[in-house]
Amino acid sequence: MYEEVLERRRDNRDTRIAREQDQRDTRIAEEQMRHSIITAVTVKEDLTGIGLAGHDLTGILLSGRDLSRANLSKTNLRMVDLSKSNLSYVNFSEADLRGTNLSGANLNRSNLNLTDFLEAELIGAFATNAGLRGANLARTNLSGANLTKSDLLGADLSGTTLVGAILYKTKLQNTKLTNSDLSHARLVRADLTGADLSGTDLTGVDLTDTVWDDSTIWPDGLPARRRSAQ
Repeated sequence: MYEEVLERRRDNRDTRIAREQDQRDTRIAEEQMRHSIITAVTVKEDLTGIGLAGHDLTGILLSGRDLSRANLSKTNLRMVDLSKSNLSYVNFSEADLRGTNLSGANLNRSNLNLTDFLEAELIGAFATNAGLRGANLARTNLSGANLTKSDLLGADLSGTTLVGAILYKTKLQNTKLTNSDLSHARLVRADLTGADLSGTDLTGVDLTDTVWDDSTIWPDGLPARRRSAQ
């Protein structure tokens, strides 16, 4: 009986050691693949239409590159420098862009639905006609960005800086804009139906022909004339 117990213990130990070795081998293989992909992407001249869905590109430098029509769905792009890059028509759906630098980037007509932009930099970015439904844009910097005719239905823009941003005909239904800075932004003909703007700075904002309804929550002290019927 004692020998059987010792045998089982040895078997369990051997199984545990083999499992741990498999896990180490997997981590090494994944890191090698990540290094190979990053190296290939860095040296490749033409990145248009490239497929990198689901890969880990954390921290890579891609400033000023042309990745138009690329597939970056569910890709880890945290802390990546994509400033001034051409990202038009890119599929970013469900990608991780937390802390990423997208300042001056061209995001026109890109699929950014359910993308996580937490604390990303998008100063002066061009994101017209882009899909941003359900995106997390909390605490991002969108100063001077152009979001004309983009769809941000249900997006989170809480604590976001949108100073001087252009939101012409932008769909902002049911968005969370709490404690954001929209000073001097242009929301001409934007749709704020159901949006929450409590605590938001609307100094000098242009709300010409902006659409809202009784479910829209305005910051305290907003002049009554701006709440009048559209």
